[in-house]
Amino acid sequence: MVHPFTMGQEPVLFDVDFSGTEQEGYIVSTQQATAIPFPIQRVFWSFGVPENYVRGNHAHRQDQKVLIALKGRIVINTETDQEKQFILNSPFQALYVPALCWTKLTYAPNSVLLALSSSDFNEADYIRDYPEFKLLRGPLSK
Repeated sequence: MVHPFTMGQEPVLFDVDFSGTEQEGYIVSTQQATAIPFPIQRVFWSFGVPENYVRGNHAHRQDQKVLIALKGRIVINTETDQEKQFILNSPFQALYVPALCWTKLTYAPNSVLLALSSSDFNEADYIRDYPEFKLLRGPLSK
């Protein structure tokens, strides 16, 4: 299957595959998650983030992510060629974040974010300087 996502594209909000019902509960699995456009190398989650504290404020050179709000509400501001805002508040939806996408995340109280990553943690992959991000992003702009 050809994935609808490739590095350099805009972030994309999509529905995740799940099984179950309201009566028995639900299961979401990465086993046959054809909507995830990369092999998952790392899984991590964040929680206990103070209200109004902004996480992120960075981009990645190569790493791609899929983000899912397992609990609560997380507002994600993204910037590639354009700025977009996404609200994750359902475990039935996920946000694909491509490489070279600046992100800022703001959590509502008691929120939990699950991240599926295309690579292991590598500090050298992070772009934490916004002017550097704009310089790297420049050639990709339309």
